Amino acid sequence: MTLLWYAYNVFMYFSIVRLQTTNEDINITTKLSNNLQIDNSLIKSSQVIILGALANNEQIQMLPNISINSNKDLYISSQCFILNSNPLLTIAALCEAGNKSNAKIIITSHIIDDDNNDLTLAAIAYVADFYHIPVITIASRENLLSDKALYDFILRLVPPYLYEADAWFNIIHKLKYTNVVLIYNQEEESRMVASRFQMLTHNSQIQIEQMEEYTSDTNLTSLIFNLTTEDRLLARVFIIHTRFKDIAEMLSAIVRLEKTENFVWIINERALTTNSSALFDGLLGVRLHDSFSDENLLIDATQLITNTFVKFLDYPSSFWSENTSVIDCSSVEPWQAFIKTKVKDGITGDIEFNEYGDRIESLYEIINIQYGQPEVVGTYRSNT
Repeated sequence: MTLLWYAYNVFMYFSIVRLQTTNEDINITTKLSNNLQIDNSLIKSSQVIILGALANNEQIQMLPNISINSNKDLYISSQCFILNSNPLLTIAALCEAGNKSNAKIIITSHIIDDDNNDLTLAAIAYVADFYHIPVITIASRENLLSDKALYDFILRLVPPYLYEADAWFNIIHKLKYTNVVLIYNQEEESRMVASRFQMLTHNSQIQIEQMEEYTSDTNLTSLIFNLTTEDRLLARVFIIHTRFKDIAEMLSAIVRLEKTENFVWIINERALTTNSSALFDGLLGVRLHDSFSDENLLIDATQLITNTFVKFLDYPSSFWSENTSVIDCSSVEPWQAFIKTKVKDGITGDIEFNEYGDRIESLYEIINIQYGQPEVVGTYRSNT
């Protein structure tokens, strides 16, 4: 209900901003990170401007301006602003930048360690949906962004956390374990991962002996004790998908109960990448490969945009009019044009999307905690 109410307010606010921009007597006072200046002499008939909603000046400097020649000129440039932790201020900056630059595609990052990241991206998504402008995100991995009922025009160059379930399944299969217990939180993100893992194990040799959903009121020490002493359970492999706030308590309970020996503990990526001192030797997990850096993803995003728009070089000049969305025509929907585009041998690997706009192939590192430090003991490439 809170998200829906917020979405309503964002939409109403955006509608007001949109009406205001048609009135020459009204000025938007939001300040952008850089002055938007378009040199009309540089604009060619096939011009694509990327609007970057990025976290900082370093990312803005990473976003390259490129031009390519393929039968006709395709000129790609960018205009950027810095994301604000206040979603409404981000929307104001987005509208001002969009009106001045006539951007055809949005690339967005996220603010590190900001609790409002979901709301900020949701606000950008509502504006993009209104204008049918695709959004490429290089950082947001929340599972709910795959819901096309809420986010129609988002494509992700990073996999949602949902797909770490695939990595767990393959690790367990590789190590020839057959019985597991899955512990997860009642929040929707955690439930989605649990459901995917359950689906993967269907008709396989891996049996989930118990799926244990815990709540914010659950005594985690009692939970671990009961599951590890239950006589009817044969499993010695436990998978934990926990909230960030529960990591230390959950892992400390395992150590305190002396359940580190003779058990295999696999934890989710967010838990694994914490700096918590509760991480103990023997823990397993996966994390996105470090080749998926902001710089590499921005370069690959630009290549994806190039590969998409080059398909339209032979379209008439009216197709490239500054008053229309470049790939918004009767036969091609903007999001569909991107979702059907591929990048072969990008810096972060091959890029291809499923029907939800999620990247199909990604590379993970398999991590094992040794002497208190994360050690890479293998890799896993999804969809291979």
